[in-house]
Amino acid sequence: LHKQYWDLPPFEFDKTDYNNVRYLLGEQIEEKAIARLGGIPYKNNHVLPAHRAVIAHTTARVSMPDVSPSKTDEAHIQFARDLKYGMHQHGVDNGLETVLRMAVSNLISRKRGFIKLRFEQNAGPYGDLIPESVDPSDIIVSRFAGFMSNPPVIYHRMRTTVEELIMDYPDKEKEIRAEKFYLQKQ
Repeated sequence: LHKQYWDLPPFEFDKTDYNNVRYLLGEQIEEKAIARLGGIPYKNNHVLPAHRAVIAHTTARVSMPDVSPSKTDEAHIQFARDLKYGMHQHGVDNGLETVLRMAVSNLISRKRGFIKLRFEQNAGPYGDLIPESVDPSDIIVSRFAGFMSNPPVIYHRMRTTVEELIMDYPDKEKEIRAEKFYLQKQ
């Protein structure tokens, strides 16, 4: 229900994704050019350089987080300062700059960009939160979402193999193998 809502006018996210990504990649069919240039159907891509310029300008460096101490004594001020630098270094260590570039690129070309924090239990001695850019076509926002407010539901469609599911849930192997999955050719 929710995905179908976003694929209708005025949003038409599926159509927008398809057309804008093709346009970004330089696949702009120009009928006059086909006849005039003897069958060359594409014109020069003026979108990609502008796209790259906007991404370079908006994601030039990872921003320093802003952390304010809760009290004015020296211990609280020092803790806020340490937390600020620790959060910044965590972003640098986990490739936040690349994640931001991917999300901004999706925002420009596909009208929406998403960054998700995922807990990775195999990162570091205790696990770690890893930022990742998510393909906008895999995110389904509730059709009842209001402008500039938190939506009641956000779905993230995950793509995985049966073997990966069994590795994540070994105690459910029989139930997983008994299910019928839809196979999708890529």
